[in-house]
Amino acid sequence: MVRIVKIPSNRSLPLSEVNLDSTKGDAIPSYLDSETNSDAVVDTTVLIRHSQESPGLYAYSISSTSFSTQDVPNVRATTLAMACGLHSKRFVNDVYIGRLGHNETGLTNFDVLAKDIRKAVLTPDLRDHTFITEMAQNTSDSGHIYAEVAPDWLCSGAMENYHDGKLMASLVAAMTRCEEYYDSDSSTLESEADTNLMNDDVQVSSCVNTNTSIANNMTLCLHCRRPATSLCNECNGAYFCEEPRTCKIVG
Repeated sequence: MVRIVKIPSNRSLPLSEVNLDSTKGDAIPSYLDSETNSDAVVDTTVLIRHSQESPGLYAYSISSTSFSTQDVPNVRATTLAMACGLHSKRFVNDVYIGRLGHNETGLTNFDVLAKDIRKAVLTPDLRDHTFITEMAQNTSDSGHIYAEVAPDWLCSGAMENYHDGKLMASLVAAMTRCEEYYDSDSSTLESEADTNLMNDDVQVSSCVNTNTSIANNMTLCLHCRRPATSLCNECNGAYFCEEPRTCKIVG
């Protein structure tokens, strides 16, 4: 048997504990599926991530897929999320709170009691003086709550989520830098390839122009087509190799 806590969206209703049959794995979603309508959807939110050493804290909210159903904000469940460092999370309708972690048989549910989270559903600041001030303004809860102390695993939840968020931010930043590097490197390679291709074109063009210039400006022997500068004395229109030449004597 394992206990979970129900946080009604109606703030006039107190927190209540629900007993579930303990099974291997997370038994809460299947239990809620059996207790809700066919158009209801159970959403699981990690409030405190579980580890091998300590169970985590999880919220199970129920929403409807029917357009005719109006969602009701759950202020106390939202306050609990803020106490765990999740300041942007907003819950609607009834919310169930459970713990999930590892034991010798594997992943399973652990007990969570109403007194464990009673402070955190009233104020996200779990310091005692803040809680007493909040309780003085709240007349729906009995005075014995003043003596209750939030458990250490709940008080450290915000710090754990902060460090998890910081690590994730560092990972995202590192991956972004890698993507920017490869994008920049690819652009650089493409730019270098284009530059090299242009340079090759210029060099080829230069060689062609040079060779063409050489070919156009150089006189050749009429017989062997080797460079020649000796003009025929008879016709003054052809060039031949200098004497003694081996290509052809008679021109």
